[in-house]
Amino acid sequence: MSFAIPKQQCPYCGYVCDRCSHAFGDAKPKPGDVSLCFRCMEISFFDGDMNLRRPLPIELENLRNSPEWEQIEQVRADKRKVMAKRN
Repeated sequence: MSFAIPKQQCPYCGYVCDRCSHAFGDAKPKPGDVSLCFRCMEISFFDGDMNLRRPLPIELENLRNSPEWEQIEQVRADKRKVMAKRN
């Protein structure tokens, strides 16, 4: 299931997006949630207006110490493998 978000660009690579989906379920995104860019797989956070922003250093540190970090890294690695096979 995908959800509409304000049309915007990835704060890292500029990829334009206006939809998102949950990697591990059907939860609707909310402010403070993590997002992975479909193109570059960099980590962003949703702000209060559901716009993507780069994480603060403390947010990234907290995320790296969270139980979700292993899943996030696995998704990123899997996507990068797929992208490498295409090139």
